Amino acid sequence: MMPVIIPVLLAVLLGPGVGQLYNKQYKKGFILIGMSVGLLLAFSIWLSRASLGYLPPDINTINRDLLRDIIQKHIVKDHPVTFYAYEAFLGVLWAYGIVDAYLGGMRRRRRPDNSKGGSLV
Repeated sequence: MMPVIIPVLLAVLLGPGVGQLYNKQYKKGFILIGMSVGLLLAFSIWLSRASLGYLPPDINTINRDLLRDIIQKHIVKDHPVTFYAYEAFLGVLWAYGIVDAYLGGMRRRRRPDNSKGGSLV
């Protein structure tokens, strides 16, 4: 059961691609990690550009509550499709990473382990 639980937990806690790396699916794991990082980077750039018009002139006066209000009252209200599209893409990518880590763990579990010194004949 452990070959299934560990990659799923890694995918849930650390993000898409990490469970695939544990399952020794290196190419798929690095692609998923790259897609996640790229999506988060694109979202961060979009969010920072979208919030520029709402920020106070003195950048030192920004606190966490003001930033949350700007995002909730202006960015999400003015650009709901873009905001929720990024959120949905990341959610789908994360869900795919979790399900694929589970399926990869199941495949690993079913695969016979010939490294324990057993004879093939």
